[in-house]
Amino acid sequence: MTSIQEQSLNFNIVDDRWGDPSNGCDLTMLPGVLAYPRLPDHRTLIDRYQMIGLIRDANIHAALHEVDRSDYMLPELAMLQGSLGSSALLVPWHDDPDLPGSLIPGHFDVIQLLDMLDVGSGEDVLVIGPRGGFICALLDKMGARPVGVEPYDCRIPYIQANIPHLDIRGVEDLSELFNERAWDLILITYALDDTPLGALKALRKGGRLLLPLQKEHVPELHLLKLVEGGDVTRTELTQWNVERGCSTLHGVLGLEGGEIITHNEGEMSVALAWMRANADPIRDRIGPSQRLWHIMSIWSARGPRRMGEEEIVDQVHLSLADDLFRMGRLLHSVRVLPMAIEHYGTSFQAAPSAEAATLLGLALDQLGESETALAWWRNAIETDETYADAWMHIGRTYFEANDPRQSIPWLAAATLREGAIDESDAWYLLGMAHERQGRNTAAFLCAQRGIEEAPERDDLRKLLDRAGKELL
Repeated sequence: MTSIQEQSLNFNIVDDRWGDPSNGCDLTMLPGVLAYPRLPDHRTLIDRYQMIGLIRDANIHAALHEVDRSDYMLPELAMLQGSLGSSALLVPWHDDPDLPGSLIPGHFDVIQLLDMLDVGSGEDVLVIGPRGGFICALLDKMGARPVGVEPYDCRIPYIQANIPHLDIRGVEDLSELFNERAWDLILITYALDDTPLGALKALRKGGRLLLPLQKEHVPELHLLKLVEGGDVTRTELTQWNVERGCSTLHGVLGLEGGEIITHNEGEMSVALAWMRANADPIRDRIGPSQRLWHIMSIWSARGPRRMGEEEIVDQVHLSLADDLFRMGRLLHSVRVLPMAIEHYGTSFQAAPSAEAATLLGLALDQLGESETALAWWRNAIETDETYADAWMHIGRTYFEANDPRQSIPWLAAATLREGAIDESDAWYLLGMAHERQGRNTAAFLCAQRGIEEAPERDDLRKLLDRAGKELL
């Protein structure tokens, strides 16, 4: 029969006078981390999107292979392995983050946009809001003849420096551009209050106008086609959460309304642009409401905690680490595990956190790489031993490997710590481990504690019933 002292030591329910059960956990017996996951180069990323079926058009694949988003964004201040241009984050191309259109969307959204444009070789394309020239560069590689119009004059030199071989104009040239030729396609990357008739009249027969229209919550993306007889067909495609166009752009297009925005004349900060790029996580995202609100729910959750975070001076690394962590969680939630692992790993490199290391290990474990997962859970504990989740996952791994004796100290240690896990999970697994060891009193008490945390759980009640019957 298990002694009271042994029970207290093994599951430590209330009285910890026998010591922290983590004293029975030997981290040195676990494997160590041999390599940090890193963001891929952009061509590897594009090939991956093709393999999972997101890119179906060979022309789009070839263009994205040649045009690296990193070449169009602001210089990276964070010293990381791999470029943030290959992340799923929004990246800034201009140092005034308050100006609309100052970000380059992620590849997932850019690929959707290119699919909707359906650009043919030799087509004349007018892009109002070229996003640092990135969109024009892609269309150029696809064989189109793009001309960019930038509503904010202060940003034109940036774009011309990125794509000196392409034509970039100011918004005052828009009327002239409408009159000088008929366009196959006009793309507007700002939300407008209404459909600009002047843009429709500038289309040739069969031409298309793709634009977001301002709605109460999120702009809706519309595709208008000029068909035979001068009729126009309209298709509402999806939502595109772009910013509202400025009043100057609206006025040139013959529309009322628009935002009154002026360029900040003060000294701009590249660091601030990076730190604020993903402050609104659904900015520039394309998709239905479910996708946008799912992103918001991930971002609104508490970010990773860090030991001594208040002493971290480099706020750029800290901000990017949090953004990368949240993007890792988003990718993890939709089971894109390899990309989630890369984002967790880069987050940990930017500013280590036990949460990033723990979730990285969990994603590896879900891919069947249990040894590497154990290494990252060890890393999580060495980063912050007060975080419960890594302790529980190590204990769960031993339990699932049919080694309940080895799992007990790790699971018991998890019950004494706080983390993101449901505490009842740790109590349930600890009780199951004790039950397999024949320690029914311990199992019974663990089930009781678990039910206090989650009274609705049937598995805990069944464990309580089984262990209780054995005690009669």
